[in-house]
Amino acid sequence: MAKYLKTDEYNNLAEYFRDRLLLQLGLQDISRAQLSRLADIRKSTLSAMADKKSPTLPNLYSFLKICRALNVRPDFFFDGLMDWKALSDAQETRTFFAVQGSFDFAQILKLSLLRQSGEEVLYAPFSLPDFVKNKNFLRMEIGNQPEIEQYAEGLRNLDISPYRGVVLIDSSTLNAFLNKRGRYGELDEEAWAYTRRRLDELSLLDTGRAYVGVLDFKDNQVSYVLVISSHEALSYINGGILMVDSKPFCDRARDQFERLKTLATPLADFLRESC
Repeated sequence: MAKYLKTDEYNNLAEYFRDRLLLQLGLQDISRAQLSRLADIRKSTLSAMADKKSPTLPNLYSFLKICRALNVRPDFFFDGLMDWKALSDAQETRTFFAVQGSFDFAQILKLSLLRQSGEEVLYAPFSLPDFVKNKNFLRMEIGNQPEIEQYAEGLRNLDISPYRGVVLIDSSTLNAFLNKRGRYGELDEEAWAYTRRRLDELSLLDTGRAYVGVLDFKDNQVSYVLVISSHEALSYINGGILMVDSKPFCDRARDQFERLKTLATPLADFLRESC
């Protein structure tokens, strides 16, 4: 059980968050009314966060909305470990951590995907799913990072057939890859062919256990997330990674994925129509 913050600790955090929020609003020339619309947060809630004398901290969900609306990383507001459960009686979320750097996410993803737990996995990746990429694809995305070959080898040997759950892929990203547009035009033929083959394998997963669908992430407001258990999740926010330990957060993600499944096109159909 997390111990609640003392009043002065809470006030210090709230004041720090308020100052960083107001700084970012000033830098971007965005009013609180505009942020309220962009983040879908009530004006009264934002006013409480920005109060001069007694500011309040947002809950995790409002915090994520603000980060996305302002296009800033979570660690702009808070560095390192945060115990959200200790902030208020709401107890919505226990902890999160803002991780810096693309390969840090790959390391976390490796620990998550390679452990093959029997639990349902929900995955909406930032680009394409990591398990369809080889080392050259990963180098194109995140540079020649240490241990990248070891990570790529682990992904190559990863048997995803036992997994249960849902994988969602952004249609704009997949179209760019299939048509070799943008950065995907920089891929060598071996890397492109490998990913194309792995996508075909992914589309053939047992539909009774797993669903792989394609839809426009922007139009449907899809958040980049990986849910790996009933209470553990990772969420990619503007270059920062949140490691979340929260059953309510994961339950909400499951509800979102169930809704998005009804809007998505099965990967097999999408690939067939793109030929």
